[in-house]
Amino acid sequence: MSNVEDDEESDGDDYERVVTNGIEVAWVDWDSGGPGAGAGRVTAYELDGRFYVAHDAGMSQYDTFEAAIEGGWIWATDVTTRLWVADQYKERHRALSRGSS
Repeated sequence: MSNVEDDEESDGDDYERVVTNGIEVAWVDWDSGGPGAGAGRVTAYELDGRFYVAHDAGMSQYDTFEAAIEGGWIWATDVTTRLWVADQYKERHRALSRGSS
């Protein structure tokens, strides 16, 4: 795994490029019920054969869908309010979810 944020100068450019040109492959909305950063959305994108996860701390890059889902914790937990996975990735996501229990 590499972190897109490593180069501060390109951080905004990389984030914008992925969000604008990437394809959403999954996301999870969560709410811990706590104050401050107690809620949010984590979104996984695919762009140019790589996967990116946008989260409240920035964006991380992964080589595979599976690594992005695991790294971004994009599955149902006790704080999940909504979960969405693109049709072409649903079976792969289900396999991960079964394996994580």
